[in-house]
Amino acid sequence: MTNHAFGRGTVAVPVKWIDSLVPHARVILQAVRLRNRTRTGKADFSGQHCVESTLYLAETFWQSSPFMLQRYGLGWWALQLPTVCFIVGSSSFRQFEQQVMNAELEWNARPLSPQMTKAFDKISKQVCSLSEQIAHLQLSVNGMMQPVHSQTAANLSMPTASSSNTQARAATSPRIELEAQLGLSSGLSSVHEAVDEWFTGLHGFPAPPMLCEQAIQRGQ
Repeated sequence: MTNHAFGRGTVAVPVKWIDSLVPHARVILQAVRLRNRTRTGKADFSGQHCVESTLYLAETFWQSSPFMLQRYGLGWWALQLPTVCFIVGSSSFRQFEQQVMNAELEWNARPLSPQMTKAFDKISKQVCSLSEQIAHLQLSVNGMMQPVHSQTAANLSMPTASSSNTQARAATSPRIELEAQLGLSSGLSSVHEAVDEWFTGLHGFPAPPMLCEQAIQRGQ
């Protein structure tokens, strides 16, 4: 909790809200910790860490809930849970929601730590690389680079696929070619842009998985 880049993680979640998602988890954690302290043999730290992770996930669920509501509205799947729906409709949740938003704005204005900057850069490069691979797959499925037989090309004075590809690579880089044909941006400036490009699309272009699915459907 000391090296995250999200202000929402600094907002305390009411214990009752956590218990509503994972009933008895805190009681189980106390029992496991007590057993580990009094156990003469090897302590069961794996079980303790499992319960701690469960409680942490419940906490982050509530810390992220205002953003889920902002994005999905009443279509958010968690609202199907009666307990969650009841808490979200309460006045205390509205106060909590405002605290989370304010904390997020405050932390967004702060510079990232060197560790987080390095981690985000690594993730951004991986997402960009994956987007380009998906784009290449979409081009292949669409048949946009269909090979021409060498003998047929010689008879008709047509360029072969290899010569066309060589000329295309000489004229433009793969990155520029992808951006021109599919609108994929390899020069992303943040992880948020990379995530938006992959899941929802960017700059008016559809997301890469959607492009791939459309190409596969056309090829069937």
